[in-house]
Amino acid sequence: MDPIVKFVRRNSDELRRGGKTIREVFDIIFWNEGNIMAEKPAPAGIVSVTYGEAKKRIARAAGNISARLGRKGEFIGLWGENSVEWLVGFWAILKSGNKPYLINLMQPVSFTEDILRTLGADTVIHTGKAPKLSASLVSLESLETGQSDPVPPEVFGDEIALTTSGTTLKEKICIYSGREITEQILNCDSIIDLNPDIKAFYHGRLKMLMFLPLYHIFGLEAAYLWFAFGNITFVFLPSYSPEAIMHTIRRCEVTHIFAVPLFWHTIEKAVLREVKAKGDKTYEKFLKGLDLSEKLQTAFPKLGKRIAARLLKEVRQEVFGDSVIFCITGGSHIRSSALRLVNCLGYSLYNGYGMSELGITSVELSMRIKDRLKGSIGKPFESIEYRLKDDGSLLVKGSSVCKKVIVDGLECEANEWFDTGDVMHRDADGRYYIDGRMSDVVISDNGENLNPDVVEMALDIPGASAYTVLGDERNEKLILIVSMPRTLLDAQREKLARDTEESVSHLPSGCRISRVYYTYDPLMEEGGIKISREYVRRRLASGAIELFDSVGEAGGSVGSIDTEIKAILVKLFADVLDIKEEDVRPDAHFMNELGGSSLDYFTLIGEIDKRFDVKLSFGEDDFAYTLNDFAAILEKLIKEL
Repeated sequence: MDPIVKFVRRNSDELRRGGKTIREVFDIIFWNEGNIMAEKPAPAGIVSVTYGEAKKRIARAAGNISARLGRKGEFIGLWGENSVEWLVGFWAILKSGNKPYLINLMQPVSFTEDILRTLGADTVIHTGKAPKLSASLVSLESLETGQSDPVPPEVFGDEIALTTSGTTLKEKICIYSGREITEQILNCDSIIDLNPDIKAFYHGRLKMLMFLPLYHIFGLEAAYLWFAFGNITFVFLPSYSPEAIMHTIRRCEVTHIFAVPLFWHTIEKAVLREVKAKGDKTYEKFLKGLDLSEKLQTAFPKLGKRIAARLLKEVRQEVFGDSVIFCITGGSHIRSSALRLVNCLGYSLYNGYGMSELGITSVELSMRIKDRLKGSIGKPFESIEYRLKDDGSLLVKGSSVCKKVIVDGLECEANEWFDTGDVMHRDADGRYYIDGRMSDVVISDNGENLNPDVVEMALDIPGASAYTVLGDERNEKLILIVSMPRTLLDAQREKLARDTEESVSHLPSGCRISRVYYTYDPLMEEGGIKISREYVRRRLASGAIELFDSVGEAGGSVGSIDTEIKAILVKLFADVLDIKEEDVRPDAHFMNELGGSSLDYFTLIGEIDKRFDVKLSFGEDDFAYTLNDFAAILEKLIKEL
């Protein structure tokens, strides 16, 4: 038997024999103290923490929570970004006999204050900078200091509280006990039987990228608890910039990535931009490579994946490298093109489903690429049952569903079946597919049901920051709102309008868009992971989103494309070289006359790529050294887009 399978089976048997408590989960997770629990890249190398080191830190912090704070059996807020410190705080609250409320950093402070009051939590333990909350604030760092280790109490907390993503605009708290958490973890037995890739190693290690927030159900259960149960290594990011993410994945040899569609859409856009920058022939060759990869993986799943990895090795090295083996997407719809690109590059990407109220309930686990590319969410886990109502909405029940839900301060009476509000269908093989949200369906004036999610999936507007389809004020017609960056040049905004018009024109007759609007305002809260139509409607009603009928009405820069580009380049040159803008002459050589170094030059290219959303590449005869050189190249690139 595979060592990891044997290890998981032993742990599962131990959980089943016990009382299914969080304490038992903790004891199993921290049983093998010598294994590396966490890694994080640093300038001097990779910083690592073992399970044993973390366990000692947890014991000290737990003892101080009890000794200094005098809390027992209460909810205590936990505030912080993903880090080893967050995990120490999480387990320390439980080990002190209390219950953690995992604060969603993306929610308004007033929202968090209300939830703290509802839970009776007057203390918040934070990592990093202290939040602006009225509760008593205690830094985790202070709980880890002291001359001696206080003895944690014998009692161990057995409840965890977290909130929904905030897109429902309601104060909704989901409370899980040890029983539901262990039932969720025990699903891993059948998962590893169905898909051996989920337990695959690279150079003897299995490493999960800690990209998803741990205060979200997807991050807590799927990315952390499932894999902590197997005593694997978690890789933390130094920052969430695209460069830091890609560098961390390659440097730490990450094997598993669980992320929301926004992440995969960004990867798709970056890959296509990089390949297109190398010329039409290279781009056509790449597309043929994807086609061949799909055919090979369809005919020979394992061998085809290995051949595809070699076939597209050059592109893979610019994405994740060779270490990534298993990926999951979830949280909202993923574009079929992104799902296909990632899978055809040889990084197996699977679609999953879950909610804050339910935990993670299913994921597509087929080893066959043709099943993964269908976009199904798979079949329900062993602890879960699915049922479809007559209107197509999904009902869920099971032993891993959260024990208690509190909405706007009132505990909801639990029904046997939870109505998700997600419209789905099931195929002949028993796989489920998300069709949309029941609350988003638009009833047209002729009685026709119009599904915004279906329309959004059919659209492709690459130049937009974001876009969403929703019902108009009377919820009778579909409208499209396209959010665009304020920094676009006139030519880029005009191209965005053309791309939008073309994309809309190719929609099927049953997906009619009555009006298209443009805005410079964001369509989701800062740091959000998906667009909520309810959130957009609220911001529209409050005037926080300003709509324009056309990109021309939205205004913007004035002047020729050459003038616009040069004005921007002057600022970039000055910022990189730390000189005054008036000192940047159009024909001055970047190094010989303006004093730039080789490092400055590559910094400038990176800034230009980001600002203009291009990928500069130079041949032997077209290298750029002056502002005029760059302007000429950029004007040509933008006009060819």
